[in-house]
Formats: sequence, C-alpha cells, structure tokens
Amino acid sequence: MVMIPSFMTDDPKDRDQEHDEPKAGSGEAKRAMPEGIRVVRKGRGGGGGRRAGSRKTVFLKKREISRDAHEPVDRPVEAEVQGQRGEEAPPEEAVPLEDRWGSRQERKRGARLIMIAVFALVIPLIAILVGFSLLRGPKAEQSGPGGTSGLNLDEVKPEDLHYDAASPLAWFYENSVQAFEDAVAVLQTLGDGSVIPPGVLIDEKRVGSLARKHGLGDKSPYFLSDPRSIWWELGSSGDKGFIALYGRRENLVPFRAYLVHTEKGIQLDWEATVAWSEVPVTELVEKAPKSPVLVRGWVGKQPHFDAVSGRSGLVSWYQILDANKENFVWGYVPAESKLDLELKALMNYGLVILDRKDEVRATIRLKKPSSGVRDTEFEIVELVASDWVLP
Repeated sequence: MVMIPSFMTDDPKDRDQEHDEPKAGSGEAKRAMPEGIRVVRKGRGGGGGRRAGSRKTVFLKKREISRDAHEPVDRPVEAEVQGQRGEEAPPEEAVPLEDRWGSRQERKRGARLIMIAVFALVIPLIAILVGFSLLRGPKAEQSGPGGTSGLNLDEVKPEDLHYDAASPLAWFYENSVQAFEDAVAVLQTLGDGSVIPPGVLIDEKRVGSLARKHGLGDKSPYFLSDPRSIWWELGSSGDKGFIALYGRRENLVPFRAYLVHTEKGIQLDWEATVAWSEVPVTELVEKAPKSPVLVRGWVGKQPHFDAVSGRSGLVSWYQILDANKENFVWGYVPAESKLDLELKALMNYGLVILDRKDEVRATIRLKKPSSGVRDTEFEIVELVASDWVLP
C-alpha cells in the first residue's frame, strides 16, 4: 500500500484557504472580518468526498462610499484630528472692529458714559478746591453793627498794598493808566524834537538850551499811533520814580524815553532820554579827562576780563560802552572794594541763583589816571545811578 501525502491529494486552493483563513463562525473570524467583506459558503466542485470550504468575496458598497465621500466634515472635528496629529490649526478669521467694539450707537453711548463719569469726578474736586480757597482766604470786614458784607468799605491800610505807599513808585502804581497816557501825550507834543514847548522838560532852566541845541537824538518823530507797539516799565532812582517808554520812531530807529512825575505832572527827562554825558564814550580817549566826568552808558563784565590784564589780583576790570553799544573803553576799580561789589550787584555777577547780565545801563564818574594805563583804560571813581535817571 502506497501512502500519498495529503498536500498531494488536496486541492491547492483548499489548502491555502485552510491555512490562511480562520473558520467561519468563530470569534476570531468575526474580529478579523473587515467592514464591507462577507463570507460565502460554497461546496467544492467535482468529487463528492471533498470537504466544503469557504471563500471570501469582497464587494464595494457604491452608494455608501459615494455618500461618505460627499458628506461635509465639521471644522471642530478637523481641528481635533489635527490636534491629535500634532499639526497646527489654521488661524481664525479676523473679526471686524465693529464686531469687537460694538455698533456705532453702542460706541456713542459708551462715550457719553465716559464723559458723565469724568464730570462726576472733576466737578466735586473743583468744588472742594474752591471751598478750601474760600476758607483760607481773607475774611470779610465788618461793615455795620452786628453784620458782615462782602464789600470792604473801610480805608485801605498800608500793609494791604502790594507796594510801599511811601516809595517813589507809589503814584505810578495808583495811577498806572493815567501815567501811561500822559507819557504818550508828552512824546506826541515833542514831535521830531525841532520845537520843544515850554513846561515839557524837567529842570528846563538848566537843560532847556541843550535840548533845543541837540534835539531828541533823531529827527524822526516817535511812532505812537498804535499803543500795541509801545512798551513801558517803571523804575526809580533815589527818591525819584519814572516811567520808561520804548518803541520805534517812524524811521524804525528804536527809542527809549524817560518821563518823571513832578508837581507839574509828567515831564520828560531829556538827559536820560538822550543818554547825555559830560564827555561821551566816543571822546574819552581823545580828551582823557584828568578829573572825574559824568558818563551815561552800558557797564559790562565777564570773568575773563580780569585774567587778560594780568593784574586780576589788584583791580577789577569793566567794559564801558556808549548808548548804542558801538564803541567802548575799559574801566577798573580796586578789586573787592565797595564800588566793585556795587557794580557786580547790578549784573548779579558771582551769584548762583540769579542769571548774570552781560551789560546794564548805569551812570558813572571816571577819570584818566596820570600813568600806568593804556589810552583806552580809565579809573571808575563813582556809581551815580543804576540807570540813566539821576537821583
């Protein structure tokens, strides 16, 4: 008897199915069976003794596949899947500004609410400040028996004034408008200075002839038609108060006029207005006065003046300029003397708090030393006034 191996008697197709496929109906077959696949039981063809086998048949569900392909996918699912895969989700679309801040009406309503809140905070604060100022202010004076009034009808006391009632400037403070108008009227009366009416100049007996000889320094009249082009300032020299008007003439040349209040009213100080000097700065080198002479001009000082001369330890040097600042000479005083300190005080020289002035108007007396100096160097012997008006 001959033994034939089984792999030679069985059908190769059935052998492959038996080794590769799990039996139908078993749990393993159910778990391994993918969706869309079914098992078809089929008998063997030819040979009645052969065992029945199973064969897998795969078919496509065309309708289901077509429906799944066209079914829309929600964005959250896609974002979730991308998150699981570690991919970055696409950026969200930019939201319009109106959607974030509300509609136009809502914005207007919000602006009104903000304004109301601001006023609600500011108005009480202002009321508190006003209340404190009223509480700390001066109390109303008693104007009747047992009653008070907001009007102070009592006589003004000297301590209530912001200026000294006995000072030379008291009349100008009390009559500031009248002082300005009277000063302008005097300059209008003078015109171009060719004719000087009587009663206009202060100390007319002494300076009247000089004023009519030299005039007002320029033949052009003062430009006074526009009050906005006229500036003024108050000053004093000794016991004499004055108002200084400055502006331009009709030929655009600047002017500065000094007017003093006297018993006759406002009068022009001609000497101060034209910066009259016994010997002008332009003639000092030529005349070289041996005795002190009166000079009106500008006095200036700089730190390097003392270093240049080489005698900084003995004298203090100053620059003396004419009224137009076109010509100058040198003047000196003993260093750290009383006169030196007075001149430095005019310019705030050596002070840390106040600003130092380069030049100031001053009236001084000086003379030419007999020897030991150059032609342009003079000795200052007296500070007469801190401006061009004499005391």
